[in-house]
Amino acid sequence: MAPAAALIVLGLGLCLVAPLGGCVSAAIGVGATAGVTIAQERSVEEAISDAAIKVALTHKLIQADFRDLFRAVGVDVIEGRVMLSGIVENQRLKDRAGELAWRVGDVDAVINEIQLADPARPADYLRDTWITARLRARLLTDKVVFDINYNITTYDGVIYLIGIARGQREHDRVVAHARDVPNARRLIDHIILADDPRRPK
Repeated sequence: MAPAAALIVLGLGLCLVAPLGGCVSAAIGVGATAGVTIAQERSVEEAISDAAIKVALTHKLIQADFRDLFRAVGVDVIEGRVMLSGIVENQRLKDRAGELAWRVGDVDAVINEIQLADPARPADYLRDTWITARLRARLLTDKVVFDINYNITTYDGVIYLIGIARGQREHDRVVAHARDVPNARRLIDHIILADDPRRPK
C-alpha cells in the first residue's frame, strides 16, 4: 500500500471506535498529513507511525473509564514524541491520560502538558481557536518558516507548540510569532531542531 493511502486508512480506521465527530476529524487530519508528508522534515515512515500512535491513543482515550477524557485531551505526535494538552478536572485524570499514552507501541516520549481546570477561569473556545488560527497564518506568511513542520494547539490562552525546526533561526522566529499573538497568556515550546540527536536516525 502506498504511504499516503496507508495514512488515510489509519484515519478511517478510527471511525470504528470513535463517535462521528471524532471519526471525521481524525480522518481529515490523517488525510491532510498524507498530502504534506513528503515535504516535511520527518520521513514518510515516521509520519505513518505517528498517525498510528495518534489513532491508537485516541482509541484508548475513548475507551477510558473517565467521562469525556477523549474530548478534554489533545494529542499531537511528532516522531514518536507524544504531547498531551487540554484541560481536565483533577490530577488523577491528567495522570491517567499520561499512563494511556505510554501504553501505545512506538511511543518514545510522553510530554504531559495537560492543565488542571481553574473554576475562576471559564473556557473561551472562540478565543483559543482565534489564537491558533492567527499563529498559523503568521507562520504561513513567514518565508523563513516551514510551517508544516509545526503543530499548534491552544487551551485557555496557552499556546502549545511541537515540531521540528530546520535551524535555530527558524525556531526563534516561530517562538517570536507565538509570543506576539494578542490574548495568548503563555507559550509552551516543545520544538526540537532538525539536527537534534533525539531524532530517529
